[in-house]
Amino acid sequence: MTAPGDHQPLPRFASPEEFGDLCAGLADALHAKNRIAMGESQFVWQVADALRRLGHCFETHYANPAVKAAFGDGWTSGTLPREERAAALFALMYPPQPEGPPNR
Repeated sequence: MTAPGDHQPLPRFASPEEFGDLCAGLADALHAKNRIAMGESQFVWQVADALRRLGHCFETHYANPAVKAAFGDGWTSGTLPREERAAALFALMYPPQPEGPPNR
């Protein structure tokens, strides 16, 4: 499979775990490029963090029956309205942190 327009091979993955690894690798590469050549942009840092979180979220929730029911599939619409799905994905990627002193 190649990327549209430039005919470069796209990274392959065969499982949620491999997709998570791919996202983590992209995040690491973007963090490195940001440190070396992108001015240590906080926007770029957030994009890299979002990539890592997306991969972890996919690994963690891909087979979760509650998540599948909420988002639906090709045959069922799911319990989440379409306009709420992006916010629900964001909530899975950025779960609330427990209150209390930070772990050291």
